[in-house]
Amino acid sequence: MNGELNDLTRRLYAQGYTRENHPDTVYWSDWQNFGYKWETMLGFTWETPCGLLIQGSSDVGRGFNNGDCWFQNVWYCPENDNPLLRCPYQRKGCEHIPQGFPLIMCPCRQTNRPYDYGHSVEKIETENVKEAHKQYMELTGGAYCACVMGNNGYEGGWYEVKYDVERCIQQGCKNPVCAIRKQPRDLKQVNIFYDIRRTWITRRGFLEEKKVEVTKGMKVFDHAVARTDAEIWLKVKEHEASPLNNYTVIEHPKKTMEDRRQEYFSKMHRHYDDLYVNANLKL
Repeated sequence: MNGELNDLTRRLYAQGYTRENHPDTVYWSDWQNFGYKWETMLGFTWETPCGLLIQGSSDVGRGFNNGDCWFQNVWYCPENDNPLLRCPYQRKGCEHIPQGFPLIMCPCRQTNRPYDYGHSVEKIETENVKEAHKQYMELTGGAYCACVMGNNGYEGGWYEVKYDVERCIQQGCKNPVCAIRKQPRDLKQVNIFYDIRRTWITRRGFLEEKKVEVTKGMKVFDHAVARTDAEIWLKVKEHEASPLNNYTVIEHPKKTMEDRRQEYFSKMHRHYDDLYVNANLKL
């Protein structure tokens, strides 16, 4: 912040206070400025630009103690009477959001208005938590699901579903019924085994020799996974350009004249292609 003084520091300096002599409600911070003490902040009441109140001792109010923000030459902090708060309504087009700011946050200010829970951010946040819980229960029935992820109320919802069987495998999902697909899951532990076919091309002068070697019994996962997840994983790979379905030898790219010259003078030059074949489930 290039040595800039916050409003609190300017005000205290103007009143004759110094770094060594100042009110007990503040402290000298690492930013070379005065800052409000934690217990001082707890006694404040804040107000959003749209008139919602925030109690300094609430979880929302204590959040103002968690850091400052410097954006487009403006220092947002309690000491400048403009700490940023995530909009409880998540209104993207709100005129109070700093122009160009990447998050839906607005600057608040201290107020002498008596705190009223009925017109507070805390009330709205409590309602948001209830609504988020309701949506989660509707999506999952209460079971934990790695494919249901929070989005903080953006786009009209608190959760979104991104089904990905690899996420289920990574999290080791134990749900007997899939919370997303609403179908029973076979939790019997299996793995997917496959073979690797390697092709060597060896050149000695102008002679070329090809050798194929197959390594069997390679594992896809380093630990056993639910059978249903393994079966879905295989089906997904069937629709992708997966090496598990590639039975075609990959041709080597054409070599330049210098490449061929180096190969000619080398005693042996070897290439290989790895192809995954014969994938299958095993207990």
